[in-house]
Amino acid sequence: MQRVATYEFPLNERVRVFMRMENCFAQIVHFSASTNIWDSQASLLVLLEVLNLMERHDIKNELGKELERNITLLNTWLDVPSVNDRKLQLTIEELNNCLQALQNISGRGAMILREDDLLSTVKQRVSINAGINSFEIPSYYYWLNQTDEQRQQQLDEWLNNSIPIANAISLLLDLIRDSSEFTTETANGGFFQKTLSSPQICQMLRLEVPAENKCFPETSGNKHRISIRFLTYENTKQRPLPVNTDVSFYISYCGI
Repeated sequence: MQRVATYEFPLNERVRVFMRMENCFAQIVHFSASTNIWDSQASLLVLLEVLNLMERHDIKNELGKELERNITLLNTWLDVPSVNDRKLQLTIEELNNCLQALQNISGRGAMILREDDLLSTVKQRVSINAGINSFEIPSYYYWLNQTDEQRQQQLDEWLNNSIPIANAISLLLDLIRDSSEFTTETANGGFFQKTLSSPQICQMLRLEVPAENKCFPETSGNKHRISIRFLTYENTKQRPLPVNTDVSFYISYCGI
């Protein structure tokens, strides 16, 4: 079986932020599966990154708009003969459930940063690239040395408002990813460029590059035009070098 690496590139700021948060939530799920002190610390630091994103962007409002747009769009497909009505109705129901859960969140999720002294203290130290050792934040060290159950309970409390946001982001990004099939393309001399003229707005590019190509894509663009340059490493001590040979790869233009 051919081994491929999948690369994704957002084509608008909204999807870019959603993908960053999706990555953070995946890390939190991974670290919170363990109860040791180091995983609790990792969960907390990633949680701070999530809350910082919420503070800089009106995530709740952006998600609400995108959920409503998808619900409206998918409802117009219900009478299309070739569409699986049952699957479509289940998807619309999922979107409505996510929207309802989102609307039940009180205020902005980032409010927790301003309301919780321990989170604010750790955030301040992290923002100035300072340490979070026991001699710098004894209150944080005290929290780390609570029982596994106490630490997990506190993490769950901090994460509570983020769960509907994580679920909505996951559903929306899955819909975007599943909206298009992969097609084969060739980057002549390691370079590929395309004007996007489809009536369907492209929000994300997905690239599959066979491992045997021994290169990776550097992508730029927006909903109108994309450019992909393939690069490779001779070794990691040097900057990547452009590939000058033709590169065959798979691409999916995703958007809904």
